[in-house]
Amino acid sequence: MEALDALKEHGQNPLARRMCLKALEELNDPALSIEMLKPPRESAEAVVLGYAILNGGNLAELEEFLNDQFIVKSTDASVNEIVGKLRLRAAR
Repeated sequence: MEALDALKEHGQNPLARRMCLKALEELNDPALSIEMLKPPRESAEAVVLGYAILNGGNLAELEEFLNDQFIVKSTDASVNEIVGKLRLRAAR
């Protein structure tokens, strides 16, 4: 966690964000992933953030994710897959 706190301070640095992403994937803490990855800046971040919302997010976070312009414009298959899963959840 200390490492994530240190990396969080450098959230604008692409390398620091990639290191955060790796740590968040290993921690599997949806709330922390949501906090640290909003808004996503690349597809890998969007996928991890989407699964975090699916596993522990609320409806407002889900809607914010689905309306994010990065997500809306994405053509990445992995992003599109999580978007589909989140839309199914929203429809329930």
